Amino acid sequence: MSFGLSDQSNPIVLDNGSGMVKAGFGGEDAPRAVFPAVVGRPRYSVVMSGMNQKDSFVGDEALAKKGILSIQYPIEHGIVTNWNDME
Repeated sequence: MSFGLSDQSNPIVLDNGSGMVKAGFGGEDAPRAVFPAVVGRPRYSVVMSGMNQKDSFVGDEALAKKGILSIQYPIEHGIVTNWNDME
C-alpha cells in the first residue's frame, strides 16, 4: 500500500527547547519552522470576543497578544513543567 511517500522518507525532527521550538525533517540542513515555546490563554473572556474564540495561542501569535493573554512557558531549564501545554 502506498501513501504517496517515497521509500526513503525522512523522519520528522522536533527540538522542544526552553525558549524556542524547532521542527523539520532529518537530513535537512536547517529546521523548517522555528517559533517561541510559549502558550497564551485569555486573561478575560470579554476581551477575546472578536478574536475567533480560540482558547489558546502558541508561539509568535501568543507573544503578539501578550497584553491580553496569560503567557506560560511549558519548558523551564530544559524540563517540561506543563505537559498539557506541550500538547
